[in-house]
Amino acid sequence: MSQLTQLVYISRSSFAGPENFKGGIEPHAGKILFQSRGNNRNSGLTGVLCFGDGCFMQCLEGEEATLNNLLLKLKTDSRHSRFTVLWKKPIETRSFGRWEMKFVAVKGPMMKWLESQGYERFDPYLFDGQMVDRVMNFLGSIEGMRNFQVPAVVGQQVKKS
Repeated sequence: MSQLTQLVYISRSSFAGPENFKGGIEPHAGKILFQSRGNNRNSGLTGVLCFGDGCFMQCLEGEEATLNNLLLKLKTDSRHSRFTVLWKKPIETRSFGRWEMKFVAVKGPMMKWLESQGYERFDPYLFDGQMVDRVMNFLGSIEGMRNFQVPAVVGQQVKKS
């Protein structure tokens, strides 16, 4: 059994979200979340996905070997660019162990919290190490979206992979 590990990365979405999208989950992000939950369940991974303002910030927790394999896939995923690993470190316990993939939209409590930290928008490329740690703590402290309807993406079927 390999070491329990936490991986945090950021990236920019390669899809353009609807300019006037008012739902809880942007359709493309919803599809990613749906697929991630199924894949993570099968791989023993847990974590949180935060999406907004065209940026992803994701924390994944699990066995190091499993994360290393996933990391190779994530780096070449066409749904995002500017893929940057912020940290990959051994952990004793999972921070998001109750979630196959917790989802937190930037709108609402997350944005209010970011504003209280001096940020006008969600851009994790501006975060230093201490801020990343504070974001992870905040994401762990709030409720995420557990059950949701995956919004339809025009011309695409949502499939488990």
